[in-house]
Amino acid sequence: MDRSILSLDKGQAFAPDFIASMAVMGVMLTAFFISWNAMIDSQLAAAEDEEMYTESQKTINHLINSPGVPSDWDQDNVEAVGLAERPRVLNRTKVEEFEELDYSRQRSLLNAQGFKLKLVEQDGNKLYNIGDEIQSGDVNTFSRDVMFNDSKGFRRVEVKYSSWH
Repeated sequence: MDRSILSLDKGQAFAPDFIASMAVMGVMLTAFFISWNAMIDSQLAAAEDEEMYTESQKTINHLINSPGVPSDWDQDNVEAVGLAERPRVLNRTKVEEFEELDYSRQRSLLNAQGFKLKLVEQDGNKLYNIGDEIQSGDVNTFSRDVMFNDSKGFRRVEVKYSSWH
């Protein structure tokens, strides 16, 4: 009889040790998965920021270097906005046509949740202020010096494009 009692004692001691080790392992796995998810989330956010930066840069470069699609677009037939009559020379008519589009159509054409486009003369005089006021903390802003062709002839202006998602 002594022998069976001893074996029962050993079996009973095993259960609490096993439960304690499983609890410790569960806590460790939980901590691992929480930290893993936080790391993955931060990497995804960084990738989204980089993608937004790249898209904004492509947009400003397209605006100032391309005539758009079709090249003689107007409010009714625009497929892709471009404001240039030739690279880095903006056309006043295209800028005004773009300005007259409603904001949701402008955003759709620029593929941006929000944007602000300014044309500013060298003396600080704003020629055009198109878009919405900046409403987000994650904003990409780009500036480019271009020529602007209007009734006064060619003038050097700065194009400032800001976008956010």
